[in-house]
Amino acid sequence: MQLAEDNRAAGDEGVGNYGLRDQRQALEWVNRFIADFGGDPSNVTLFGHSSGAADIVAHLYSNANLTRPLFTRAIVQSAIIEHNPPEPHSAGWQLSRALAPLHASSVAQLRAINPETLVNVNLPFRAVNDGVFFRKGFKDLFPPSESEEPPRAPLDRSLNPLRLAIRKAKNKSRSPHPMSSRLPAVPHTSTPGLQPLLIGDCACDSSLWSQPAHQWAAPAVVRRIRAICQSITKSSALLNAYEIGPHMFTEDLADRLLELVEDARIAWPTECVVQASHRTGQQVWRYVFDQEGPTQGMPHHAADLVYLFDNVSLPLSPSSSPTAFDPDESLPSLPSSRSTSAGVGEIPDKMCTIDELDLMDIDKFSYGSESSCSGWTQPVVDELMYARVRDAIQERWITFAQGERPWDNSRGKVYVFGPEGETGERSAGIFGGRRRQKIWEEILKPLGMTLVQKVAQELSNGPGLPR
Repeated sequence: MQLAEDNRAAGDEGVGNYGLRDQRQALEWVNRFIADFGGDPSNVTLFGHSSGAADIVAHLYSNANLTRPLFTRAIVQSAIIEHNPPEPHSAGWQLSRALAPLHASSVAQLRAINPETLVNVNLPFRAVNDGVFFRKGFKDLFPPSESEEPPRAPLDRSLNPLRLAIRKAKNKSRSPHPMSSRLPAVPHTSTPGLQPLLIGDCACDSSLWSQPAHQWAAPAVVRRIRAICQSITKSSALLNAYEIGPHMFTEDLADRLLELVEDARIAWPTECVVQASHRTGQQVWRYVFDQEGPTQGMPHHAADLVYLFDNVSLPLSPSSSPTAFDPDESLPSLPSSRSTSAGVGEIPDKMCTIDELDLMDIDKFSYGSESSCSGWTQPVVDELMYARVRDAIQERWITFAQGERPWDNSRGKVYVFGPEGETGERSAGIFGGRRRQKIWEEILKPLGMTLVQKVAQELSNGPGLPR
């Protein structure tokens, strides 16, 4: 491999992971110069969201972090995590396939391509297990990439309060009842080089893939999942768990697909990091963000950032809220998660940075009916509700960054934000009611991380252009 040879000639080991290596260099700079700006090199908090959060997970399990850690603690929000990064040979094959339309068959040709063209190439991986960057045995901390264990019988989804309490808003209780008793805790062992971690996800993070999910037809989804699984037993278990069939309406199908993608790409991998932390004795604080965004009426991807940075204006003031209106006047027009008027073209097809979010006319931004939470009634986030959640998340994050405990995490307690302004510590049983935990354990884990994430990546890419 030419890249490996170039690296060796430059006195560098390994191949790939160049973005992660650049980030490591940035941490080196911070460690060296932060004192000149009044900072403390022994008190650095690494903080990331989405793909950046996934990079933090990679740094946590890196060899460099084991031998010379450059940050003291980490905050990981809605990470799009791949727990089974490919080895160089497999990564090279996937890279060649992705770059085939560019007709680049050598490193020299690749280097001659315009960078703006390269950044638009959709790669299925972000990191490479080159035997150098990651510490030895890091994969053993997570569920196996493949499993011979057959999936259990399909679950009765009515046992999962998530859809009842959050998606369809039929359960008025602010704290769903536990589904089952908590399993005994795994004995802790101490592993060096794993810093304290604050980690969580939003209930509708899969809103990021709303547009491609809405482009699928039900028969095509069933065929694609069966083709990837190469097993009637495995594909049936996955299809039945998420109630996906060949004769579904488009709106219902998109909801089910986004639930599957949510679990496979963000929610379940996040929980796997939490469980790995428990096994290694790493201090970890788990949160769930179920608070509606102030403009979209659901806890969409990056909704937690809106409250944390407090830089998006509320669309309604109390005087214009439907709770305070003149009966002779019509109600103000609000974006609705149930609205079917939004066209697919109105939905952003890429992730947005915080700077882009600042510049966006967020009042015109709606995911329409493609949302995985389109069954929710549209709540209004008033100023008091917004302030309660904003203050809670800012206080907890700052407390953690200052080296203090953000909340009581004993006995599996989690911190919840929302819905409808709810905040506070909740039991492990409540967490089971907020996420599809039974499906993770009884369906996804037996299928294996590699297969589940491959299915989710295919679905989140959309069906492709018709030939």
